[in-house]
Amino acid sequence: MLEHNNYRWLITGGCGFIGANLASFLVAKGVAPSRITIFDNLSHSNPSNPDFLSALQINVVKGDILNVAALSSVIEYCDVIVHLAASTSVDVSVANPQFDFDHNVTGTFNVLETARKLGGKRVVFASSSAALGNAEPPIHENQAARPISPYGASKLAGEAYCSAYAHSFGLATACLRFGNVYGPGSLGSLAVVPNFIARALDGKTLQINGDGLATRDYVYVSDLCEAIMRAGISVVPAGSIYQIASNSETTVSELLSIIVSKVQEKTGFVADHVFGDARKSDIKRSYSDISLANKELGWQPSTSLVDGLSETIDLFIKQRA
Repeated sequence: MLEHNNYRWLITGGCGFIGANLASFLVAKGVAPSRITIFDNLSHSNPSNPDFLSALQINVVKGDILNVAALSSVIEYCDVIVHLAASTSVDVSVANPQFDFDHNVTGTFNVLETARKLGGKRVVFASSSAALGNAEPPIHENQAARPISPYGASKLAGEAYCSAYAHSFGLATACLRFGNVYGPGSLGSLAVVPNFIARALDGKTLQINGDGLATRDYVYVSDLCEAIMRAGISVVPAGSIYQIASNSETTVSELLSIIVSKVQEKTGFVADHVFGDARKSDIKRSYSDISLANKELGWQPSTSLVDGLSETIDLFIKQRA
């Protein structure tokens, strides 16, 4: 097996929060920038990320996963495909399920089918714990999946196609069910952590949807990048699925309390909060059993939520200054 710094990496959706962090992480781990290609339609990327990646001398190709010809032109020259490109909003999937299906199901099929035709590729698919729906936590890979949103259904479909292509065609695939990813580079995202931090730094009121008792499992982005890299270079069973999170359950109210406290400690700002209506498509409890990822990928997160949030807030303050 090649060492990770000898692989040629393709990151679809690589100008987004996770993709830009992953590219930077791979370079820090010794992968030459010339061996990394970013493929992104730039529709939802951080506006500063293309320049950031170009400054690292990483090739950024503008293109869409729905354009098979464009996709083929970049997949042809890679060894590992990290498929991050997707519509990632549960709300968008409920409002426009066709858009979600096109990008998350058809787009993933295009990646897998192109990789099959060109041969010798590995695909790491960015899935989500949303594929399981309201499963009893700690959630794990052997639970029955019953998604409650079109987004969750689209990620489950992607996992199914990864398994089918692994077993039918011998395509090396690994599906990583991300927990709630946070960290530097997420400023401007609508996800709960950057939203809370940005509003707290502005002295605005933070809103909790529901009673604040819904739980999530938060994973720091550098820990996630380590898991992605390991999945890309490891020999794993056909169609493998792994929970990638922190094995820790945190309520939204607890998350808010840590952020408000850290922002006050660093800036003196004290943010207030209110409660809004719960959303029907929101999962009530979610945290992961990560023992399979530890066993088969040798992966274990190393950043605590308090430390990760503190570092993220520091970077947000610096960026805004």
